[in-house]
Amino acid sequence: MVRLVVELDGQVVANGQLTLGRHTGEIGSLVVAPSCRRRGIGRVLLDALIERARRRGVRVLEIAARADASWVRAWYERQGFVLVEERVLPRDERVVLLRMGHLSG
Repeated sequence: MVRLVVELDGQVVANGQLTLGRHTGEIGSLVVAPSCRRRGIGRVLLDALIERARRRGVRVLEIAARADASWVRAWYERQGFVLVEERVLPRDERVVLLRMGHLSG
């Protein structure tokens, strides 16, 4: 697993993790502090995670997002992810699974 953080003035304002499989990866816990959003921090963090996935031979990258947070899904789609499916988790939490493929090369 790879975990990256972004610090601003000595404070952690964003973090994200990448869990690696043989040729697949999953991005999780990508969070930017509300006071630091809309500054490009999330994009820089996501790009760094994608680059690390590429360097480790990942071909397909996935991320799950809450289904009721449509702005999050839209943001990931603007970054190149595509909707794969919607799932219902325990306690009736609904998530959408998004995927980015063809990372290597």
